[in-house]
Amino acid sequence: MRAFVISLLLIAAPIYFGATLFGNGSGLSIGGFSSLSDVRQQIGASDFARDALIEARDYAATHPGLVEAVKSHRAELQELRSRVCAAVTC
Repeated sequence: MRAFVISLLLIAAPIYFGATLFGNGSGLSIGGFSSLSDVRQQIGASDFARDALIEARDYAATHPGLVEAVKSHRAELQELRSRVCAAVTC
């Protein structure tokens, strides 16, 4: 029985690691990017998003009235969001 389990592991290991390395079965894979330019573009997009969040937090910290105004209109914004989602599938 032990030999059977070990043989199954030896058979399954290349299948599992192949999917992991080449992008067919896991979110973390080397084959998810087709070229170095794709990697650079992904890193650039991540940096852009991080910088935008930092700028938004800084702006909100220096303009507390704006944050309070948005909070006071929260029900209206949620209604607008639900109408937009009804028009376009969310």
